[in-house]
Amino acid sequence: TLLKYMEGSVCLLEVGEEISLIYASPGFYQMTGYDPDAFALPCPLDRIGIHPDYILDYKKAIREGTKKTDVTRHIHRIRGKNSQWIWRQVRVVHLSHSDSTLSFMLELSTDISELMEKERQLKESNERLKIAFGQTPHVMWEVDVKKRTYGIYDINKKISAELLDLK
Repeated sequence: TLLKYMEGSVCLLEVGEEISLIYASPGFYQMTGYDPDAFALPCPLDRIGIHPDYILDYKKAIREGTKKTDVTRHIHRIRGKNSQWIWRQVRVVHLSHSDSTLSFMLELSTDISELMEKERQLKESNERLKIAFGQTPHVMWEVDVKKRTYGIYDINKKISAELLDLK
């Protein structure tokens, strides 16, 4: 019942010749919007909707994680309900299992879509700021804090106009 109320997702992966998802907590279905009854498990990892740009890297990270004792981290997008892309941060750890030749990995994932969108907006704002500061030798900014107004003036045009007035 604890997994039912967890905000993130817990999955169990079987790592053999093919990597398969053999268990998914209710949080996985909530994150992706998939119908648990229509999503038959076990299934190949390729079938859960990981973006093609990330699937090979994620599989490589999982396979390398089976040889380690510490946590392997990965960030990728997964297709959710209505075909929207969900960013998720995944942490996988190898589970010891002496009865099988297969390896098992415990996967904990969190939806970080909102964080990634804020990061994208911040990068976009930083780019705009860099462009604005790149123009500062030619532009003057005037800010009136009391009136809460600002003005931007092209210095080159103002200097040209003043030179024309002097003649």
